[in-house]
Amino acid sequence: MASIGYVETRSALGALARDGRLRGSRGGRARLELERIWRDLNVVQLDDHLLSLSGDAAVFSRLRAGDAIHLASAVVLADPDLVLATWDRDLGRAARDTGLAVAP
Repeated sequence: MASIGYVETRSALGALARDGRLRGSRGGRARLELERIWRDLNVVQLDDHLLSLSGDAAVFSRLRAGDAIHLASAVVLADPDLVLATWDRDLGRAARDTGLAVAP
């Protein structure tokens, strides 16, 4: 997972709380669960190499910036068991085009 995923997840949790779909102590528990899960992930940091690959992915695969970063991170991980989970049609297409397994 790209390090930007942490910020994206925190943003999503914040949006859920603002919309009233994550109330009271559930928000705090969700944040603690994110912190627990995050420690166990193989996180790819945004270095110059990943930024360059992400830029190429954005241009050639016509992806938004965040999606390009996630695609490039998956490619850099080069894990044969990796499955990129996305409901974004463009990111899914680009991931399949690079030979990655995609769900759903």
